[in-house]
Amino acid sequence: MNKLLTSLVVFMLSIVFTSCSDNEVEPLFNQTVNERAETLKSEYLNILSSAENGWIGYYSPNKNFGAYTMLLDFDANGSVSVNSDFQAGAQNNEITYRIDKTLKVELVFESSSVFSEIFAINNNNNQGEFVFNILSATQDEVVLESKLDFGDDVTILTLHKANASQLNLEPIYDSIDDIGGDGTQSVFRNILLNDVVIATFSFNTATRLTTVKYVDTNGDIVSVSSPIAITPTGFYFLEPLDINGTLLTSFVFNEVENEYVTAFCGLMKER
Repeated sequence: MNKLLTSLVVFMLSIVFTSCSDNEVEPLFNQTVNERAETLKSEYLNILSSAENGWIGYYSPNKNFGAYTMLLDFDANGSVSVNSDFQAGAQNNEITYRIDKTLKVELVFESSSVFSEIFAINNNNNQGEFVFNILSATQDEVVLESKLDFGDDVTILTLHKANASQLNLEPIYDSIDDIGGDGTQSVFRNILLNDVVIATFSFNTATRLTTVKYVDTNGDIVSVSSPIAITPTGFYFLEPLDINGTLLTSFVFNEVENEYVTAFCGLMKER
């Protein structure tokens, strides 16, 4: 027993001596926290200002709104041109921005823009934002996260490099009219699967929310509000909508037939 205790003591001492013998600790980073932050800020600035046609993304302030097209063209001197299909493109202005750091590196829109106008809806009670944490940035994609949101409804705005054709928002305005109705057409439509009506559809142009009603497998009428993003050729649901096992995702407008066609070959027609 004494021999065993002696061996254990010698073993423990060897561990202590070994752990204390190396006084040189490899640094985890070769820059200080502030230096790393400055490097990221410079890198993000270069990426944002490098896109020839700027960036395009679809912005939704919260789950009670659909998405608005955002066109953002940054320069390296702190100015950004902001254009959007919000309120039929009423906002197209140049404002100032900065890349800053508090807890995370963030993108701050400093002056009034369409982001400010969306923020102000419902007496500033719609969880809009004008400050975003930069989650990641590459030459092809920038992912922004609202700094002002908390809980399970945090806005993510993903930007991709815009091409020249996307700078013209007129096709999106036309899409809004097509989906919402122009006063001569009904804004209520039927959703068909194999020529059988499976649901009805209506659209609020201000909030970009759709209301889809259908009868579930229990025979109960279900009404679902679901946000959409509008494209030049149609629209898509921000989250796929399940109608008794049929997923609604994206629709493309067929001008000849005056109807929307989706991947599962159903049609959304005027009622």
